[in-house]
Amino acid sequence: MFANQSWRSAIQGRDGRIWFATAAETVWTDPARMVPRLRPPRMRIRSVDAAGKTYRYPIAISLPAGVADIQINYSGISLAIPRGVKFRYRLEGRDRSWIEASGRREAFYTNLAPGKYRFVVLAANADGRWSAAPASMRIQIRPTFFQSIWFAVLCGLGARALLWLLYRVCLAQVASRLRTREHAAEGERIAREVHEAFLQSVQGLVLRFQSVSDRMREADPARERLEAALQRADEVIVECRTRILGLRDREKSPDFAAMIEARVARIAFSGDTAWRVSVVGRPRIVKPLISAELRLILREALSNSARHSEAANIEVTIRFEKARLVLTASDDGVGIPEAYVRVGGRDGHFGLLGMRERAARIGIELTIACADGGGTSVTMVAPSRGALQAPTSAIWSHVVGKAGG
Repeated sequence: MFANQSWRSAIQGRDGRIWFATAAETVWTDPARMVPRLRPPRMRIRSVDAAGKTYRYPIAISLPAGVADIQINYSGISLAIPRGVKFRYRLEGRDRSWIEASGRREAFYTNLAPGKYRFVVLAANADGRWSAAPASMRIQIRPTFFQSIWFAVLCGLGARALLWLLYRVCLAQVASRLRTREHAAEGERIAREVHEAFLQSVQGLVLRFQSVSDRMREADPARERLEAALQRADEVIVECRTRILGLRDREKSPDFAAMIEARVARIAFSGDTAWRVSVVGRPRIVKPLISAELRLILREALSNSARHSEAANIEVTIRFEKARLVLTASDDGVGIPEAYVRVGGRDGHFGLLGMRERAARIGIELTIACADGGGTSVTMVAPSRGALQAPTSAIWSHVVGKAGG
C-alpha cells in the first residue's frame, strides 16, 4: 500500500516495519522500537502574592510582620506536550511530605506562623520524567511584637510576678489571721489571769474589810470612812470586770456600727450625758484585729470623757470613705490640758499612752485635739486597704445614727 503517488512512497510490511522509497535508496523504520526521549520541563517560580503585593521572580523574599496568607505561582516549560506536565511541591518548615498538584500552577498557604521557610517545586513531562533540579525560593515572615520572643519573655516575667504577688497576698492573709488569733488568745489569757489572780484577791480583801466593818459600831466615824472605801472597791471590781469582758469579747457580728453602739452603751456616763452614734457612707466589714483595737481605743477615750470631761453631749461618728475608715469621738466637756496631750497623760496614768501604742501597733493614725472653747476630739484613721473587707450589698443613707442618754 502506497502512502502517496509522489516521487516518494511508503509502505508497511507484514512485520510492522514501514518502508520508504526515495530517489536514491529504500529505507525502513520499526515503530515498535521508537522510544520518545522527552526532556523534563524547566521549572520557574514566577511570582508570590502576599498582603496585597506581588513579588516577581523571587529567589528570597522577606515578608512584613502580620502576613499569614500567601499565593505562589510557578510554571514548567515543556514544548513537546505542555498539557501533560505534572507538578508537586512542598514548603519546608510547614509540609512534611510532597503535595501532588497535578497540572495546577499555584500553591496556597494560610495561617503561616512567623519564621523561615523554603518552597520547592518539581515538574514531570508526559512520560513521567521529573526535573533533576527543582525550583526553590526562601521565605522569611517577620513576627509582630506579640509573636516575638520578647513578648513571650515579658509574659513569662508577668506570670512569675503575678504568682509572686498572689503568694505575698496569701502570706499576708495567713499572717493577718495568725495575728488575729494571737491577739484574741492573748486577750483571753490576760482576762483569765486578771480574773483568777487580781479580782479574786481584791474580792477576798473586800470581804475581810467588810467583816471588820460589820464588827464596828454604827456611830464610829472610822466605819463610815471604811464603808466609803469598800464602795469604791466595788466600783473598781465592776470596772475591772467590764474590761475583762472587753478582752474576751469575740466578734459575733460583722456589723461594725452595731458593735460600736454596744461599746458606747456600756460606758458609765452620768445621767445627764447624751450620746449619739452616726454612720456616714456605705458600711464595710472591718477586719477583726482592726475592729477590736479601734473599739478598745474608743472605750478608753469615752471612759476618759465619762470620768473627767463633764460633757453634756458625746458624738461618735463612723465614716466609711473610699480610701480609709475614720472613727471620731468628740465631746463638749472641759477638755484635756494641752500639756497632758503633748506628753501622753499625767504621771502614773497610761490611758493616752496606751491609746497611742494600740494605734501604732495596727498602723492607724490617732489624733487627739482640744478645742479652744472646751471639748475634746479623738480621731482614728485606718487605710481601707488594710482595715476593710469587700463592700456589703446594702446601701445606707448619707447619715444613719442612734442615740442614747
